[in-house]
Amino acid sequence: MMNQTIGFTGETREEDGFTFKRIKAIQDIPSLNVKAGTTGGWVTEGSTIEKGSWVANNAVLHESHLKGAILLKRHAYVIDSVVQGNGVIGGDSGINQSTVQVENITVSGQALIHKSKVVGKTKESSLTLSDKSHIIQSDITIVDNQLLMDGTSRLILIEGKIAGMVLDNAWIRTSEIEGTAISLKDVGLMEYSQIKGENIVLDSIHQVRKTSFKGSNLYIGSIGELSSEQIEGTNLHLEKIKEAIGEMIQEALKSEPVMLDELFGDEVSAQ
Repeated sequence: MMNQTIGFTGETREEDGFTFKRIKAIQDIPSLNVKAGTTGGWVTEGSTIEKGSWVANNAVLHESHLKGAILLKRHAYVIDSVVQGNGVIGGDSGINQSTVQVENITVSGQALIHKSKVVGKTKESSLTLSDKSHIIQSDITIVDNQLLMDGTSRLILIEGKIAGMVLDNAWIRTSEIEGTAISLKDVGLMEYSQIKGENIVLDSIHQVRKTSFKGSNLYIGSIGELSSEQIEGTNLHLEKIKEAIGEMIQEALKSEPVMLDELFGDEVSAQ
């Protein structure tokens, strides 16, 4: 059901057995700078667009619901989902079979949210996904701009940026992660990335390659293979590392104290 500011142009198209109808603005939508008469994107029966939201360009809304002030534009799509908040979903990005309820939402590039739930608990909560960032089969709660993920979550973050998180079961490549408290556990692969935060915990990680870490308190637990370009921490602890390579050791020794319990058997103090 459309709100009273939106109607249809009469243009339709058939795809996969569904009828998509192109919308038009009947009234101005000042908050999104949409003028009456503007032709919009495509929607199917069963979709709803609350007053204040809009589907623009060739974007697609299929059996989904936009609530709040959401602008769906360009070639982005929302399928079998509920999106509630304020923000823009654009580019070639998509939200599929998901619920996103966050105060501030920005999804762009080829980002994808699939079979996931992302909920913000405060008015300051925000979700930003860009480039090829993917959230897949995840249950995420954003509290004070931190993303908290449960142990069954799976996040694939590729060439993306995301701020402040507790993350389980991940694959992180060519990405930037920054936040006050960051915990990365049960990660299969991290490579060509930058991790920055006040408190960083890394544990049960299979392989780390060409990734830099910088934090006031940095704890590195069980890691199968670690090949890092840079590790910086005021308080740095390294434990259970099976393989440590070159520059990682040199950078680690610049911090005080350094714990290399499993590697050398004794505490090593920086000189």
